[in-house]
Parts: sequence; structure tokens; C-alpha cells
Amino acid sequence: MNEKLLSKDFQNDLERITGKRIEEICEEDLNKIERMKLILKNFDGTNKDYHLHDLSILKNLRSLTLSHFPLTKEELVSLNRLPHLSFLHFDFCEFKGEELLLDSSVAHVIFDGCHMLSMNMLHSVSAEHIQIIGSEREKREIDILDMGCLENLKELSLNNFTINNMNEILKVAPNIKSLNLDGSLVKDISKLDLPGVEVSSKARYIEVNA
Repeated sequence: MNEKLLSKDFQNDLERITGKRIEEICEEDLNKIERMKLILKNFDGTNKDYHLHDLSILKNLRSLTLSHFPLTKEELVSLNRLPHLSFLHFDFCEFKGEELLLDSSVAHVIFDGCHMLSMNMLHSVSAEHIQIIGSEREKREIDILDMGCLENLKELSLNNFTINNMNEILKVAPNIKSLNLDGSLVKDISKLDLPGVEVSSKARYIEVNA
């Protein structure tokens, strides 16, 4: 392989996936890799030395999971260099910017237990499917109107939150078809009348007095 990698740990991952030594890996091997999961933390709590810029050699990467990464604007830009990336799973990541600069090719995004993620950071996300999973114990309060206008959004899952203005979701996502609120506390659920939207597991919601 001619490309110079910044991360020894990423090099180890490529060797494990391909079954070859790094100097034996060719472009054809790299083009076969469509899925990748990077976990920043070692078992002893120390961090690996991943550099997201290294992902640019995976021209056909379609699905990426990042676990426990601190993500700056520059690192999100690195993800946008992946031309076929359509699925992103952020697992306990921390966002250090003011907005999420994700390429329009990303159709499905999951935020699971992420830190420093606010609803108003989503206004620039053009994904069709968004799932945000919060802390079941904390049930942090969020406001649907803070999401801005997400015209491409078709499926939304908001799990383990206390949600304000849920009845205004069609203003935020006029083309939404599916809504999942499992584990969330929904304020004024009696006004939740969403024609044309499939709302799943209504029995599991708990109405909160405003």
C-alpha cells in the first residue's frame, strides 16, 4: 500500500480485516471495505491514536460507526471526503462544534448517548432517517422547534427524552412518515394529531403535565 497512514491502530484494523500485512494491501482490497467500526478507547481506558483523515483511503465505505470520539469541525469534514458514506452511527461521541456538517450522501444517522449534542445543531443535516438516543435515567428536556426545518427527514426516533412541542413536528419535518418516541416523556400528548405519520408504540409514552 502506497498511502501513508497517520494511525498505527487504523493500520492494525486494515490488516485484521484484509488478513494481509500492511505492505501487501492493495487498492482492490481497500475498495472491498464497505463497513468500519472505530472504537477510540482501549479496555484500560486509554485512547487509541486514530486519525479520521485515514478513512479517506476507503473509497467505497458506506457504513461507519465511531465510538467515544471527540468530533471537531475538521474531523467531520474528513467524513465528508467519503463519497459513498450513507450510514453514520455516533456512539457516545462528543461534538465540539456548533453545527453538524454532514454530506448530503449520509441518509441515516444515529446519535447514541452523545455529549454536547443540541437539537439546533441538526438544522444542517439532510439525512432522511435520524435517531437520537438519550439517557434513560436523565431524560433530558428538548424542544422540537429547535431542530429548525429538515425537509428531507422521513423517519425520526427520539428516545429517552422529555419532549416539548412534539405537536409541531410537521413544521420541522413536513415530509416525515414515521415517528418513534419510545422511552420519551411527551408533553401535551393529547394534541399529537399527525395525519399521514406512523407513530409507533404510543402505549409506551408517558404524558407530562406542562
